[in-house]
Amino acid sequence: MSNNFDDNFWLNKIAGSKYFTSANDVRLLRYLVSATREGKILKETVIAIDVFGRDASFDPGSDSIVRSNIYNLRKKLNSYYLDEGNNDAVRFVIPKGSYRVVFEVTETKKNEQKPELKEVKPNSISLKFLFPVSFILMLIFAFLYFSGNRNFNTQKIENENPVWDYYLQSENPLMIVLGDYFMMQKTQFPDSSFNYVRNPEINSQNDFMAYLDKNPEQKASMKKLGQSYFGEEIPNCFFQLIQIFQKAHKPFSMKYASELSLSDVRMNDLIFVGDFGTLGVLNPFFAKTGFHYSNLPPAIFILNEQQDTTEYISLNNPDRSVFQNDYAIVSNISAYDGKKIMFFVSFLPFGKSEALYKLSETSFLNELTDSVASFPDDWNLIMKISGLQSTGFYYEIVKFGSIE
Repeated sequence: MSNNFDDNFWLNKIAGSKYFTSANDVRLLRYLVSATREGKILKETVIAIDVFGRDASFDPGSDSIVRSNIYNLRKKLNSYYLDEGNNDAVRFVIPKGSYRVVFEVTETKKNEQKPELKEVKPNSISLKFLFPVSFILMLIFAFLYFSGNRNFNTQKIENENPVWDYYLQSENPLMIVLGDYFMMQKTQFPDSSFNYVRNPEINSQNDFMAYLDKNPEQKASMKKLGQSYFGEEIPNCFFQLIQIFQKAHKPFSMKYASELSLSDVRMNDLIFVGDFGTLGVLNPFFAKTGFHYSNLPPAIFILNEQQDTTEYISLNNPDRSVFQNDYAIVSNISAYDGKKIMFFVSFLPFGKSEALYKLSETSFLNELTDSVASFPDDWNLIMKISGLQSTGFYYEIVKFGSIE
């Protein structure tokens, strides 16, 4: 039987299929595969809460969302394995009357090498500083190895720390959420070569379908890419967070934003790191910060309690400037039932990376603490940062204070 890494490979292949254009189908299949591997008891109510955001009052007798989606998923898997997946060495089968996945390994194919993508001509602007999400796994393994053999020069977070103290001491489970990019594949005719494409306005399957509805001429050449990607700064940010919580012996889990569910939000304290456009299901929670944003053109809108715009911050960078400016927002908000979410978001790579670095630096924390009478529980910080690629060099505190 395949291991979990094999599962991810075949799941990503299915996600890129023409039969799986709905993000809901892919999310449901990933959940069922993972839950089956973990030995989780799969009941209709559990799936409704974990995958479809229903609450504990869910009634299977009056709400058929799970049954109808499982039925459609079975049909799509059957169609996929009759066509694109005909040669797949591993098949995911959901028997009728069950929600558990059966992993079928074809004997004549189980030792074959996994198929490789043909040579591509990547768009240098889109992919120059993007990494597949599987790179994060390599980062984790590398950290676990070196943490046992090296002494890091990073500073340990102090016991009394107004930014991190809650997350270090909370009894709630902690989850780090990494913002990943929705990627597309564009076929060039007539030679059928293809490029990988990233559009900052397309960050989900729904965005992608809306784009195709507005641009029907693109339907023949554009499809979603099964593997998501993240920016060059994300491994560095994740590495910083690992060190903070590893040194305090605080356990945590990790998910990509594209896989996050409302159930995750209900059950965990969250720390999100990513671009504004990768917030995904966290967008409604980010609205509690009092900020709105625009990706094109990049801008931040500061709102009052009546949701009227009181300030507007636009990101304007000269095309030929060596150093670029970025605006990073760090917000700590209350979420579901005693849970909290901390956001590290920016437009460019170095903004969020530098903000995270500064908030683990004692002198910067003292600067924030000295600016208020008492450090608020829920707070916003806007920083203007000048830098290059994933490295920030200069910063300015634009706004810091409590969330009313």
